[in-house]
Amino acid sequence: MTSGRRVRTLFAGLMLTALVLVTLDARDDGTAPRGAATAALEPLGSPLARALQPVRDLDDAVRDLLATRAENRRLRAENEELRARRAADADLVRQVEELRALVGLRDDLALDTVPARVISVTPSNFEWTLTIDAGTDDGVTRGMAVVSGDGLVGRVLLATGDAARVLLLIDPNFSVAARAVGGDGLGVLDGRGSEAMRFAPLDARLPVAEGDELVTATFPGSAVPAGIPIGRLTVREDTDSRLRAAYGVGPYVDVAALDHVLVVLAPPAPEVPSLEDSAGVPLDVPGPPPSPAPVATDAGADGVDDADAAGSG
Repeated sequence: MTSGRRVRTLFAGLMLTALVLVTLDARDDGTAPRGAATAALEPLGSPLARALQPVRDLDDAVRDLLATRAENRRLRAENEELRARRAADADLVRQVEELRALVGLRDDLALDTVPARVISVTPSNFEWTLTIDAGTDDGVTRGMAVVSGDGLVGRVLLATGDAARVLLLIDPNFSVAARAVGGDGLGVLDGRGSEAMRFAPLDARLPVAEGDELVTATFPGSAVPAGIPIGRLTVREDTDSRLRAAYGVGPYVDVAALDHVLVVLAPPAPEVPSLEDSAGVPLDVPGPPPSPAPVATDAGADGVDDADAAGSG
């Protein structure tokens, strides 16, 4: 008898034994046949159980693996949800800090403002602008300054009823009068797109140095009030003349991270005509100073003095 036939014979015997045991178990009435059969097959049970143990272990391992994978997927989903909540909470904290800074700047400068939310930011090689949800219905007009809690953002370029386009201070077409804090360094600030802004003092001999804080200055026709923080002077640039000076400027405002801004509702500063255009304009020119009043003399005192002088003579 070959080994294959032995295996088939043993398998058939085991199946028959199993059927007998099932039948006896179903008809168990407390008699001895079931116990006798169990005792007779017990010598075969242990080797068979040992032979089938690896199969049971493999089945348990597969079940554990599937359960572990399911638990891993569940934990990953919970982790992603927690990360999303943490990011949302961090964004809310940032917005709260931004609003607090806005209120602080408004109170410090005593400005009449209207709040607005940034709708979109559109930086490009030709135009650096953003759009806000406040317009002419809120009193916003062209040229008004736009600020954040950190300082100057730009000025209104175009306003409609419920929205406005803001030209950012880093745009190459943006210019504003500025001065260095604590000195007489009055000059002009120009945006230069992706490059650092540039500040050029009107007088290169004025005491301006790297690290000085820069704020806005007012000039005729501008609706940008004085005193709004801009940034700090960085490296002094090389110029072709000793009579000219220029500095790089690092802005305080990160234009890519703005959510809330304020529009300063300030009218433009009045225009003052130049001397060439002042014909017919009444000027309040002070006249010459008044002549000094004559000193009053005391006649009686003079007479006594004369008499005393004559008697002594």
